[in-house]
Amino acid sequence: MKFWLLLFYHLLMFNMKVLVLDDDYKISNMIKSLLEKYFSKSIKQIDTVSNVDEAVTAINTENYQLYLFDIHLGNETSFEIFNQIEKSKAKLIFITGHEKYAINAIKHQAMDYILKPINISEFKISVEKALESILKEKKLGSVNEFTVKQQNSLILKAIESIKMVKLNEVLYL
Repeated sequence: MKFWLLLFYHLLMFNMKVLVLDDDYKISNMIKSLLEKYFSKSIKQIDTVSNVDEAVTAINTENYQLYLFDIHLGNETSFEIFNQIEKSKAKLIFITGHEKYAINAIKHQAMDYILKPINISEFKISVEKALESILKEKKLGSVNEFTVKQQNSLILKAIESIKMVKLNEVLYL
């Protein structure tokens, strides 16, 4: 049983996808490098985009668990994305050079707000906090899913196995 729990934990950890949005190519590459360096065991895929349209397309194509967004993107802001997509369960961290957007970031339920230039230890703590939150939600969702499956069922232990049997399938016991 412990083996299956460990396997499940690792499957959760290795399936995380991150979207990085920054109009500065150097910064988006630096963020991607930091994620690869410090979180390669947790993150399976890191995509980078440079504007709102690319971000909307990526979000509608992939199922991301974490967004790392710059706010000010030339003539537009990343807040415009949220008007064009369905509500997402992905965690959001803003990485920006502008303090003035902090209140708006809170309204968009950002987990953190990192000012540029990026402090690496602050970045690591922020991403760790987001990944822990994502994992906790996935575990909770899996437990709830198991509980729903378990309703109207019996769990029977045989010599070498454990089986879940629906009550409507039991003729006698």
